[in-house]
Amino acid sequence: NRIVGGKGRLEDLDQLLDIGNYLVGTTICALADGAQMAFLSYLKKFRSEFEEFIRNSPTRVPKICETLVVASL
Repeated sequence: NRIVGGKGRLEDLDQLLDIGNYLVGTTICALADGAQMAFLSYLKKFRSEFEEFIRNSPTRVPKICETLVVASL
């Protein structure tokens, strides 16, 4: 929520990676592994885009969120 809300920090990405790596294989639910693996893949392959979003989010978040709302209707 903090990243999407425009208040994300670059350190948040490292923290998310740490948590995601810790959770894979440590839960009883196989769906958790699948969700974490997809998320970890996105973050590893598109890290520069996540970083750009965090750096520019105060100006971009309202536009991006408005687009998402319109697209979901």
